[in-house]
Amino acid sequence: MSISKNKAEIEIKRENKLKNNGLRCKVGVAVGIKRRIEVWRNGKLIDVDEGDCRLDDYLVNAGLDAMCGCVFDGSGNRPSAFKYVAIGTNGDPPSAGQTALGNEVMRVDATYTKDAETGQCSVDATFSITGTYGLMECGIFNQPSGGTMLCRDVFAVKNVIAGDFVKIYYTPVFQRPS
Repeated sequence: MSISKNKAEIEIKRENKLKNNGLRCKVGVAVGIKRRIEVWRNGKLIDVDEGDCRLDDYLVNAGLDAMCGCVFDGSGNRPSAFKYVAIGTNGDPPSAGQTALGNEVMRVDATYTKDAETGQCSVDATFSITGTYGLMECGIFNQPSGGTMLCRDVFAVKNVIAGDFVKIYYTPVFQRPS
């Protein structure tokens, strides 16, 4: 084996190690969150927006840490379930260090449903709009106010007025990496 081929193999191994954040095992869990927003006015669906499972726009650092705690913390300090959905008017791009929406205007208790598919569930929320807003962000939280944010997403502005209903459907998906 030539020295240059050996160096190339070492470099590939080093790059793969960095890609996996230093984890050498080949097992794990991939996490994705699908999101659908519906705006209803006078009983008619007037706008729909569906988001992909783009992790860079969703899971924030505090949310990742809380997921670790939900699964592994047996000390009694386990984080509360993520069962609240919030909406807001800030369209700045998400960043990993965020802990709140940019400009939250409403938060509601969501409905959790375990879907039939393995590793998938639904977290759905309905907002009764009481004012006039240009909604551009949403997120999942573990408290009715404050608390820990799991994820944040931004979308094209949804102009809503008093009397409208906004429905947000989150579908978290946990699966074995392929």
